[in-house]
Amino acid sequence: MEQKNTSVFYNALIWGIIIGLVSVIYSVVLYILDLATDRTLTMLGLIITVAGLVIATLNYRNSVRGGFIPFGAAFSFGILVVLFSGVISSVYSYLQMTIIDPGIQDKMMEMAMEKMAEKGMPEDQIDSMMEMSKKFMNPVVLTVSGLFYIALIGTILSLITAAIFKKDNPEEVIESRDAV
Repeated sequence: MEQKNTSVFYNALIWGIIIGLVSVIYSVVLYILDLATDRTLTMLGLIITVAGLVIATLNYRNSVRGGFIPFGAAFSFGILVVLFSGVISSVYSYLQMTIIDPGIQDKMMEMAMEKMAEKGMPEDQIDSMMEMSKKFMNPVVLTVSGLFYIALIGTILSLITAAIFKKDNPEEVIESRDAV
């Protein structure tokens, strides 16, 4: 019988790589179709992370841990999965902003200006907001802030998936009661 690696780190790394690569492929497709700056479509990429985390947690619980996973183990597994996939996505984003399409930040700034103008914001206010935004619109700041965003969203998603998919082993619960 094949022995499975039950390490949380190993399994989270594998799933993080899978989700990260799927996210990168999705981003590349959006870029090729010239839709990389479409906010709605880029936010739909979050669905990849959510679906991947659900599949990963269920797979880890059912295939690796014998159908049982306590809340803490599910939470830590989820955090690691999202962080690993987030690092892969962030590396791609950095490469996109520095090598693949260094002008993408300018496109994002133009879109932001257009949206502010559509809302009727005065020209001088738009200019001052754009000046302030330029300070934060560099690849390193965007990549680091993206990692913090991923960590925050990953924590929330991991809490939710851990609460939904936790399943205590009844034998361990009985043993812990007997020990008291």
